[in-house]
Parts: sequence; structure tokens; C-alpha cells
Amino acid sequence: MQNRSQIRFCSVGDGQRIAFAVQGSGPVVVVAPWCVSHLEHDIEEPKLRAFFERLSARYTLVRYDHTGVGLSDRARTDFSFERELAELSAVIGSVTAEPVSLLGGSFGAPIATAFAARFPERVTRLVLYSGFSAGSQIAPPEVQRAMVGLVGAHWRLAAKTLTSILAPGLTEDEARRFTRNQYAATSAEVAARLHELFYAMDVRDEASRVQAPTRVVHRVQDHSIPLQAGRDLAARIPGATMVTLEGQTHLPWFDGSGVLDAILEFLSPDGSFEPALEPADDAELIRSGDVWAIGWAGSRQHLKHAKGLADIAALVQHPGTGIAALTLTDGAPATPSDAERARKAVTARLRDAIARVRNVHPELGAHLAGAISTGLTCVYKPERPIRWKTSTS
Repeated sequence: MQNRSQIRFCSVGDGQRIAFAVQGSGPVVVVAPWCVSHLEHDIEEPKLRAFFERLSARYTLVRYDHTGVGLSDRARTDFSFERELAELSAVIGSVTAEPVSLLGGSFGAPIATAFAARFPERVTRLVLYSGFSAGSQIAPPEVQRAMVGLVGAHWRLAAKTLTSILAPGLTEDEARRFTRNQYAATSAEVAARLHELFYAMDVRDEASRVQAPTRVVHRVQDHSIPLQAGRDLAARIPGATMVTLEGQTHLPWFDGSGVLDAILEFLSPDGSFEPALEPADDAELIRSGDVWAIGWAGSRQHLKHAKGLADIAALVQHPGTGIAALTLTDGAPATPSDAERARKAVTARLRDAIARVRNVHPELGAHLAGAISTGLTCVYKPERPIRWKTSTS
């Protein structure tokens, strides 16, 4: 991982320890907490890791697990909004005595808003992604009660349900990782209490007292926080600007680079911001005997033949189209056990092939890892069209 983060700890008023990660160099940007997070497990997601790496290439990025989740002390009893502000203050104070830029997304948006309103001398710029000023704007009371009840009664099922709401367009592997990491990050009881707090937050009055320059970023079809809630938040903060982006995925590191571009542009008032480069339009995967030529972003590398490379070649020829694992193994759908064996075999060799590609072409390896999902049916689904030149003979 580039700009590898360092895990540190600080204490809040009652002595509980908060784990925070510091990554990169430059002006300090502090990320207010998500509802559920884990500093180490979260970066297992390549797109999230890339999101943080791009921020930390220009800034000292600070993110943390609030108490009750992740690497912070898990035995939490105080689930008040004031406690959240105290934890944010403790983290900032442990990193710097200078004012910082605050980035608050979703659960963290009201926390960042209130902190900026109460401590204007400690905040230089404020960025709010998929934010809201009152939890009552998120969903009707009966829906809120049902969600809190599900989280408390069956956290594993609730985590899976939340994944489908927060990021409906994820690949099978991405959804599995995100669901697993949510469930592992905290207990059902703490998750339920945090969701209660989520819905109870109300910073409508405090939003009007924010003095820092503010940008509000929101996706138009966000399934978790309605666009109208983001518009209301922007309207309440004096002088705030709003950027609306197409897409329905709540999590900012998925669905392209638009969210991060909007954040970095605002954090760079000197005009030094450079938009993310789009992925290469052309790629090639061509077999000649026992050797594959792999072309990406103007560079060509070679790898020895492996069945997984042939699987990749078959998938990229039909983007968005599922291909049965049995078909990739040249098998016939005889029994369910045959299909399951094919799933395991194809998944293993695809992962091995992608790892081999990553060794010679890191960017292409990351692209394939994010775009290919495996299972009984495998599919290549890139974020944008890629013109592949392939040959398997």
C-alpha cells in the first residue's frame, strides 16, 4: 500500500482508547467516523484503499474508529451525540494544534457540521458527503424502527441488507467483503445503538452557525440518504456550495472518481487540483503458444500460460454477460456438485491469474480484481467501456 498508514491511539474523557490512522503528508484532513468501520479491514477493499491513497498523496489523512467499533475500545455505554463530538475533538487534538479540514460522510456529516459550528477556530474547510441535518429526513419512523430492530436481532443479516441499500451495484466479491467487514467490526448491540443515534441526530440549528467554507456533495439516486436531505443541509449552511453527481451508490469510493474529484477540487483553492485520469480505453490479452501478451495503458508485459488467463480472456470479450463456471471449465451441467466444483476451481484460478497480472501490471490487476466477480456464474463488469483485443490460440 502506498503511503502506508500508521495506527495510533488516544483517549477520550472516560479513558477509553480511540484508534486512529495517519497517512500521507501536508495539510491535515480529518475524516469523521462512519457508523461502523474498521481501520485495518476496511482497506481490504481495493477501491476504498485507492480513495484514501489519492487523498493522502496531497494531505495528511486522519481517519478513526469511534469507540465500540473496529480497533477502538469496544466496551461502549455512552451513545450520545456529545460523545461523538468529544471523540472527534480528542483525535484532532492528538494529531495537531492547528486548524484542520473536516470530511464528514453519512453518519459523520452531522458530527462534522456540529463540530465546525461549535469550534470555528479549529476548522478551515468543511466537506460533507451524502449528509443530512436531521435523522428524521432519512426514512419514516416505522422504517427506522424496523432497521434498528433487525440490526439488534440479526446483525449478520442486517449487514447484508445494509450492503444492498448502501451499494446496490457492487460485484459479488465487493458485496461479500463489505458485508463481512461490517459484521466483524462490532457487536449487534453496539451496531443497533449506533443506528439509533444515526436516526436521532439533529443539527438543523447548528448548521446555520457554520463559518468555514463548505462543500456538500451528494449522488442524485442515493438509496440511503435522499438527495433532498443533502440539499436541505447545504441550504442551512451559510455560503455552502453543492455538487450533485449521477449514481446511486452511497459509499463514496465506488461509482468512479466523481466524489473524490469534487472533494479534492474544494480542498485545493490554489488551483493545483488535477482530476483523476480515466482508465485506459484499450487493452489486450493475446495468447501465442505458451505465452500471453498483456497490454494496458501503453505498456506490454508477458506471462506464462495459465487457465485463469484464458478465463479472463473469455470474460472480457463479453462485458456485463455472465458466463457459467461450468462453461469456463468445458464441463456439462450434470449435477449440482459438478457446478460447485467448477465454481471453486474457476474462482481459484481467476484469483491466481489476477494476482499474476498484478505483479507485472499493478493497475490492470486492480482493474480486473474490481471488475470481475466470481461464483456459479462469473462476469466482467468494468466501470467504463474498455476496448479489449483478445486471442486465445
